[in-house]
Amino acid sequence: MELLSYVSQLSRRKETMIERAQELKSGHSSVNEIEKEMATRNSALVARLREDRIRFSEFQRIAADETITAAVAATMLGRKTDTLTSTQYAEATKALPYLWKFFAAIQTAMDTGRLNDPNFEEPYDIEELYEMYDGDYTDEQLQEWLDQFPDRDLGPGHGPSVPATWNGVETRLGRYLVTPVYGFAAAGTLALNQSLGYREMRRFAQLDKRTCADCMSWDSMGWQPIGLLPPPGSRCRCHDRCRCVIEYR
Repeated sequence: MELLSYVSQLSRRKETMIERAQELKSGHSSVNEIEKEMATRNSALVARLREDRIRFSEFQRIAADETITAAVAATMLGRKTDTLTSTQYAEATKALPYLWKFFAAIQTAMDTGRLNDPNFEEPYDIEELYEMYDGDYTDEQLQEWLDQFPDRDLGPGHGPSVPATWNGVETRLGRYLVTPVYGFAAAGTLALNQSLGYREMRRFAQLDKRTCADCMSWDSMGWQPIGLLPPPGSRCRCHDRCRCVIEYR
């Protein structure tokens, strides 16, 4: 399935996608619960592809649908409502170009037999690499470090790489279905607090070696008029791995 073909259907499928998100939200009352549910769906979907129980085009469609569903549900959770603006729905689709690049990497790995090659060792998980890394968290230095591991599991923001194992497929697909949930919920909370009349916000970073320069900069700005600071995962090089929190007053 081509990306343009899928995107062309999103407008007429908007109501259906929102209904799915409402159902997901109604059965899962917290970010953690939605993340766990999406992790389960992610594992099941990859297993179906691995066991040849689903066509690749169907795998693409379901993965894309689940990505949007999770993003919309998280936004609704943060906003404490079952409604969504057109802009927020559009935001929920922003990862699709990156997702399709990953689909191409999966297809390459399948076509070349790479995923089932016993000579390939399990790649390093990105979290393990971060723990091993002792340098400054800058684009150039971190990328130089990561480039030592050609089979690493990376997602948007670090460039594409062909997965070496099915576990790598599952881990990286989770970067679209699972880990963005927190950021979308935070964006929904921002919209809610704006509507409630809160006037200021502050973005707090973790301020450790995994904190990027962008997040440090947002943290240093202190209290700002609400809406001026972006929610976690937005406008920072951490992308969906951002661990910032927002407070309002």
